[in-house]
Amino acid sequence: MRFLAPHVVIVVAATLWAHGVLPEGAFLAVFAGAHLWAPIRAARVARPGERTKAFLVGPGTIVGVHALLIVIIFVVILGAPPEDVWITQMLLVYWTIALAVYFVYCAIAFVVTPSRR
Repeated sequence: MRFLAPHVVIVVAATLWAHGVLPEGAFLAVFAGAHLWAPIRAARVARPGERTKAFLVGPGTIVGVHALLIVIIFVVILGAPPEDVWITQMLLVYWTIALAVYFVYCAIAFVVTPSRR
């Protein structure tokens, strides 16, 4: 459960934002910060034998969910008329590139961040 702390922060912030308690700017800051914090947190709290599990449960969950959403949206827009989906496809390409960059960031964070002893 300790690997999921950044995910819990995102869900709590999203709930507070949806109910009007948290302003949108603060929510976006928490959202971005938690995504950047996830691989560092997962690498730091992992015991030496749990680093693979920590990567899969921490940032791997974020990458996996986003990749699944990209595939679902791509499959959904395949049947739409071409003139209506070009901007959506362009956004999917940007999202995929951003996800690849985030995956590289996660890998670098796991290599650089020492685990607890």
